[in-house]
Amino acid sequence: MASDKRLQRRSALNVRCWILVGPNAAGRECRVVDISDTGAKVKVPDSLHLEGELKLFLTQDGAVWRTCEVMWRKDCEVGLRFTHRPTQRRRGM
Repeated sequence: MASDKRLQRRSALNVRCWILVGPNAAGRECRVVDISDTGAKVKVPDSLHLEGELKLFLTQDGAVWRTCEVMWRKDCEVGLRFTHRPTQRRRGM
């Protein structure tokens, strides 16, 4: 069943990312553990409380980001599901 979403290919990473919770919150640095077309596993600081919808910035300049929802949390790892894929912002705009 190659079309089964649970079997989607995940790419292992260990790269910085930033999570923004709420419109006025500062981005918190985290690490993407792995990522697929539909979501990501992210390692977050213990103190970072996540629930509901958030933004995951995959580049420091904010050019590549995804709106996500928290699906699960185990210790310092959080499973995120991408809720939609915005178009990438053009540099200088």
